[in-house]
Amino acid sequence: MAKDDWYRRSTWTELDEEEFFARLDRSRDRYHRAQYLRIQAVHLYQSGLHAEALRLLDHLVGHEAEPSQLAWAHQERAEALEKVGRPAEALSAWRSSLVSEKAFPNIQTRAPLRFARLAVDSKREDLYFEALDGIGYFEKQVQLFPIDRFQLAAYRAILLFQQGETSKASAWAQAALEVAGENHSGLARHPAMGLVKEDDPLLERVADIATYPPDQGLLAAIEDAKLPSKPEERALVLELREAGYQLDSIWDWVNKPFPLEAEDILGRHLEKAKDEAFVEGIARALTDSRFRTVTELLIKKFREVESDSVRWAIGDSISRRRFTKNLWEDLLRIAADKRFGTGRQWIVARLHRIKLPETEDLLLQLLEDEDVDAFAAGALRYCGGPQALERLHAVDLTDRTPLMKRETAKAIKKLEAKL
Repeated sequence: MAKDDWYRRSTWTELDEEEFFARLDRSRDRYHRAQYLRIQAVHLYQSGLHAEALRLLDHLVGHEAEPSQLAWAHQERAEALEKVGRPAEALSAWRSSLVSEKAFPNIQTRAPLRFARLAVDSKREDLYFEALDGIGYFEKQVQLFPIDRFQLAAYRAILLFQQGETSKASAWAQAALEVAGENHSGLARHPAMGLVKEDDPLLERVADIATYPPDQGLLAAIEDAKLPSKPEERALVLELREAGYQLDSIWDWVNKPFPLEAEDILGRHLEKAKDEAFVEGIARALTDSRFRTVTELLIKKFREVESDSVRWAIGDSISRRRFTKNLWEDLLRIAADKRFGTGRQWIVARLHRIKLPETEDLLLQLLEDEDVDAFAAGALRYCGGPQALERLHAVDLTDRTPLMKRETAKAIKKLEAKL
């Protein structure tokens, strides 16, 4: 069995369960045990084994209550509970998901929208206030796709309308229809992802509500709210607008080309940024290799942030630009430091650009670092010598990831052709 197959089973016999928990007990910490439980539960849910998935999620919540996993776990529990016909418990699970998300705000689920849909579809007036509160919380998070912003406005409009607030409901309905008209996701490689479909059942409902006279003050406030709510990002967007750039969020420039002249403004805001989601947004916007002046600042932020996913985004941005000689030693130290986890991956993948004798030695050591082993193998394709070829042949791939196996094979093939 491959290294990660043991927690991605699509069957759940007594033997499957016994083998899974035997491996789970050997996992090193609660964070990873919770992750494995969640991933396995998702695979079982997708295979139609809803009751089995629910048992794993109940085990996670009861015995491996890792805070970073609870919001997702409760959301997945709610979905499974709905499937097995336990709606009252599902409602409680949706509530728990939102509570867990607020306690660990780096995690963002769709629980607020799903709770709002439940309130609307069931016409449970006793849930309306709670649903609106959840939507208010969701509104403060990053809504990456048009469908998220559409549902946020649409459910708010419907809930307000059912409470008799017709003018406010109409303002939000008009905002929802405006989002529904968007025809680009904002992602260069996936322009159609997350768009509102023409047959979305919410469209007809909000179109009817939008015929009522809207609250003009609320319409103006909704327009103003397109600016980021978080102070750091709002200040950046306002400065960029004053400089002549049109955007509502730093995420508007992620995966898209934007003016090189804006690099200095982004650099100044990145230097003083504290919010890690904001730091990630700037790092992702600065992936164009032509941005040169912010590399040292990105390295500084790489060391400062605590989130591995944010660190990964910064590392990706760093890897897309030249590794100038004054940065070589610092980048080697980062690559060697296990504290930086998977955030190092793209930096390790580009270490072959550093023309120092110790580069190959470090990459050979990283072949045994499970966070970056495949990326080290990939880099050795370009800078490895006879010693690297010998070590790659000697790597035990029995329990390695599929990516590590592929990268090792490609590195061996290229080095054998070259040497």
